[in-house]
This record gives sequence, structure tokens and C-alpha cells, in this order.
Amino acid sequence: VIDDFDVSAIKIGMLYDATIIKAIHSFIQTVSIPVVLDPVCVSKVGSPLLQEDAINALFELSKNVQFFKSNRCK
Repeated sequence: VIDDFDVSAIKIGMLYDATIIKAIHSFIQTVSIPVVLDPVCVSKVGSPLLQEDAINALFELSKNVQFFKSNRCK
């Protein structure tokens, strides 16, 4: 997609597990456009949307984005 369109930024939302987060982390290191991280950790009804073992990977990903939208994670 990034090769076919004029992409000016990337927004990352819900991420489920460490495997997905690590793949995205690898990809964003290859681009030179702004990246917004807007993680969703818990659903509106309180169900977890992020695997507990993915928290460290999410933290590492957050170090490599230009904008981080902090959400309340329970």
C-alpha cells in the first residue's frame, strides 16, 4: 500500500500480541513518515484487547513513533 499511494502518515491503533507489534515495529523502521501510536488496550466493557505479554513490545514500539496518544490501560 505504501508503494502505491502517497502516504503522509501512519496511525497505529489496536494491537493484539507481541508478534504483530514486532512486525509493525520492523516495518516503521523502514519508512520516513510520521507515525502515530494510538493503542487500545481495553474495550469499553473492560475486556483486555492486548495480550499481557505484549506490553513490553508495545513499550519498545512507542520509543520509535513521532506521536503517542496515551489511553488509559487497566
